[in-house]
Amino acid sequence: MEIIIEYSFGNAEKAESIIAVQTAQTPYRISEFFRGAAETSGLTMRQLQAVNAVERIGGLPKCSAAFCWDGYAAGPLVIGRNYDYSDAFALLKDDVAVTVYHPSDG
Repeated sequence: MEIIIEYSFGNAEKAESIIAVQTAQTPYRISEFFRGAAETSGLTMRQLQAVNAVERIGGLPKCSAAFCWDGYAAGPLVIGRNYDYSDAFALLKDDVAVTVYHPSDG
């Protein structure tokens, strides 16, 4: 991830600053999710934090999403999000992941 940050965005120091701020602002429950993901994904916490901050680092507010509920979803609410990023993210194309959240606490 460091290579992508440094070479795709050109300013590794600025990227590190953004990652630090976003990590400090991450809610406890999401941080716990990252800890679990680090145990099972083969990525370090640092790498997960960088991935989580990639939108702010790259200044890329491009993504589409769909929200379904009531008679249109299998649960109370289903959200699908697609990262419609530029070619700068082509290096990540082979590492696409699907994440399904089923929080029990609302």
